[in-house]
Amino acid sequence: MRTYIRSKVDLDRPIQLEKLSPWERITTSFRLKFTQSRLYQGMLDKELEKEKKIRLQRIDDLKSMLLTRIDTELRQKSDRVERITIQVARGFDDIIDDVITSVDFYSFELSKRYVNPDFLLSFPELPILLDVKRRS
Repeated sequence: MRTYIRSKVDLDRPIQLEKLSPWERITTSFRLKFTQSRLYQGMLDKELEKEKKIRLQRIDDLKSMLLTRIDTELRQKSDRVERITIQVARGFDDIIDDVITSVDFYSFELSKRYVNPDFLLSFPELPILLDVKRRS
């Protein structure tokens, strides 16, 4: 049994203006003009710039955290330690690939361990495991 609360909308067909009521035509034209205005575009650009700045700050924070951890484990210890495993919180999953490919880690080989997606469904907060090895 299907129930429609409002009229069914087909996104593949173009809008037929003759089927719209006069009030819907007026509100649609105002919305369209507003979204095309410089004011709206400026607000949208500012919001995207803020999100980009927050993302770059998170990337820098994760880089500094990883570099500090790698420095204490690999560089200051004896030459016997060649590979370490670092845990990173799952919240950094969206930026971890950008951090791994960063120039700051050129002297190390960073690789993310594969995790079965079924494990992530069962344990969504499972940390990301990074294997770090010195480049030879």
